[in-house]
Amino acid sequence: MAMLTEKPAPRRLRQRSLVLAALALLVLAVAGVALLRQRQSVATRGLVDGFLARAGLEQVITYQELSVSLGGSDTLSGVTIHDDAGQMAARIERVTLSGLPATGAQNADLHLALQASSIAVPLQAPTPDRRPLWQEQLSALGLSTLAGDVGLSLGFARDTGTLSVDLRGLGPDLGDGEAHLVVDHLGDGALQALLDLAVATRQGGVLGMAAAGLTALQTVKDARLVRLQIRLDDTALIRRSQAADTLAPPLSAARLDQKVLLRAGFSQAQVQAMQDAVQIFLTKGGTLRAETHLSAPLPLTRPGGFFGPVFAFHGPLDLLAASGLVLSN
Repeated sequence: MAMLTEKPAPRRLRQRSLVLAALALLVLAVAGVALLRQRQSVATRGLVDGFLARAGLEQVITYQELSVSLGGSDTLSGVTIHDDAGQMAARIERVTLSGLPATGAQNADLHLALQASSIAVPLQAPTPDRRPLWQEQLSALGLSTLAGDVGLSLGFARDTGTLSVDLRGLGPDLGDGEAHLVVDHLGDGALQALLDLAVATRQGGVLGMAAAGLTALQTVKDARLVRLQIRLDDTALIRRSQAADTLAPPLSAARLDQKVLLRAGFSQAQVQAMQDAVQIFLTKGGTLRAETHLSAPLPLTRPGGFFGPVFAFHGPLDLLAASGLVLSN
């Protein structure tokens, strides 16, 4: 008598099919994500390497690995910055950039963020005669390496041409600081033009610099300073200086030149207040704040001659004086 084989019930067949289909979809999804990340990594590496080469920085900035997140962030690991002699000037464990615009989104607002983590700057130069004064002063406090983290946020609203920049830094042996800058009425191509100018400056070609500079001026011809705020805290550095029984803090060599400030447009009372604030900051430690006080945005350019607009100020100090900059503790 032949044995009868029990056939699976239709419901069990459907459940088994659903499970197999789900597993297949999961495998395809994982494979697709891996392939997409690989392609994104290759494309991003090409962009990074291409930019470094175009800027002449391929021997100055190197990295070991690049990884791409589907969430929209790119991370460079093992970043090394070299000086002109090829020696290591700084080492950064990780640099993460997020908010890069997607392809086809050139007209969208920008919201970029960069985080550099575990930065190490050695204070020992290969030869003593090549070591800057600030390195010697910090080395006198027993420091051999400066360590810290830096964060940068950049936003650009295309409808108003408003650029907002926030910079933050923290070093356990130095202190911390932050800066906030807002400029409006920038042209739509201003960021790219300024980047091209920086690249041309690095390359050093006179004609290239002139052309890039003229293009940049056209994109910032209506630019206005809205706000500038800076906060520094050197408590950690001053405490280390006091513990080392150093008579003068490393930053004490910095002095405000009264004549230069007066020529720039600061009043005698403003200069005195600035000197007092800096003196407290350098000797007792604590916070130093710098902030502009503008009743209306300050135009940064003025009509020029044949080549178009020119900067409205002779230098940074003239600009800061016109902006009503105030230093305080």
